[in-house]
Amino acid sequence: YKTLEENRKRYPELANEPIVETSIIDDGFILTSIEDESIDFIIANHALEHSPDPFGTLEIWLSRLRKSGIIYVTVPIADKCYDKGRPLTTLEHFAGDHHDFITLDKQAIIRTTESHIKEFIAISGANIRKMNNLEPADPALDKQLCSDLMNNLSTALKTADTYSDIMSAHINRINRIYDIHYHTFSPSGYEAFINRFCLVNDALTELVAKNGNGECIAIIRKK
Repeated sequence: YKTLEENRKRYPELANEPIVETSIIDDGFILTSIEDESIDFIIANHALEHSPDPFGTLEIWLSRLRKSGIIYVTVPIADKCYDKGRPLTTLEHFAGDHHDFITLDKQAIIRTTESHIKEFIAISGANIRKMNNLEPADPALDKQLCSDLMNNLSTALKTADTYSDIMSAHINRINRIYDIHYHTFSPSGYEAFINRFCLVNDALTELVAKNGNGECIAIIRKK
């Protein structure tokens, strides 16, 4: 969702690295600029964990594929990244989040999102600071950060009337400001999630595997 210039500004530590020119600027979880059944593949590396509704995001991606199209999607293994120590997201949790989004249950979404943010700040945020040899965060500042993010989201949700509106509110009012992982995965949990998705959506699980880089890979084919 960022141009080359925006990426350069956002990631100054990559000043000496090549970054491609972004040819499509869009919300990757909604893909309003892509027509249904118009593309052959989607590659999403370390994106799905940033979606507040991973099940719904996969459904949108699947809808954009032609028959026999492929989704190649990877997620980080929680125990191998800064999410270590967080509880793993269950199938029931994924299903509950998806239900709240498709029924536009804003109050339930607000409650769940707040719990996601608090968990990420308390565990993942603390791990990130340790990994970068930084002092622990000020608890008062963490509390204020959570409050500000939730106030931003609640304000945006007041005028959200569709699934896309609610997803955009999360992206614009939370992710663009504080890029959190809403959900966490283990290899077995990711496989169960992908298999459930394919069963419900009449798609094929071609591969679910982990590699040596602390991530899980899934390949889904549209029937």
